[in-house]
Amino acid sequence: MADADLILLDEPMAGVSPRLAEQIAEYLVGLASGGLSMLMVEHEMSIVAELCQTVVVMAEGQVIMTGTMAEIQRDQGVIDAYLG
Repeated sequence: MADADLILLDEPMAGVSPRLAEQIAEYLVGLASGGLSMLMVEHEMSIVAELCQTVVVMAEGQVIMTGTMAEIQRDQGVIDAYLG
């Protein structure tokens, strides 16, 4: 991983304290600003909003929307799948 171009993160904030989540987020921002790409599976939307430029939303194994967090939050298909 020392010279990776891409890392995969599966729920990096799951089960950690809010302070540790902040520290992890800061570290990931630093990695990204250094040019490292990340593919992250995460259900904590505040972290997704903070860290991700492009968000892919899936429901029942299918991609239902790809875009910025602002676009995702306005999409009726996402709203129907997760809030309705």
